[in-house]
Amino acid sequence: LLPIFRNNQIENVYWTFSVSKVKDEPGKTGGVLVICSETTEKVHADQKMEKTLAELADSESKIRYMLQDAPVSIAMFTGYDFIIESANKQALKEWGKGEEVIGKPLAYVSPELNGQPFLKLLKEVMDTGIPYYGNEVRGLLKQQHRLEEFYANFVYQPMKDENGKTKSILM
Repeated sequence: LLPIFRNNQIENVYWTFSVSKVKDEPGKTGGVLVICSETTEKVHADQKMEKTLAELADSESKIRYMLQDAPVSIAMFTGYDFIIESANKQALKEWGKGEEVIGKPLAYVSPELNGQPFLKLLKEVMDTGIPYYGNEVRGLLKQQHRLEEFYANFVYQPMKDENGKTKSILM
């Protein structure tokens, strides 16, 4: 940073300097070559980018916190194995599971879902890219070493990539 007087005022200006010795004919240092270029715009752009990234990180942190403590189940399943990418506290509570299920296939952590409609519905949403709205869907989940009947209202919302292909499903 080097303040200079221009445009009738003192401005803070950023510079990049390059210094090299210049040799005379006998090979001795005869002078110094100094090349400088102003980098103020680049420095300001970098500062703006850093501020934007910090704001995005803060916003993401707030959203994660809000979703994690939401009073409804929220989970993300990825790929046709329906890997549990994330699940909030309410989803884990309703499933009777802990955070150890994150990163594992849904059918692996809840094998009792095989033969029930949920995995088939997830596959249909992956195949078609059309959301599924479940209303009072009956199911069985293993809770404390025994199967418990439940009825659920839920949405399987496809999450698509930039080409419109479903990559994951938000519940």
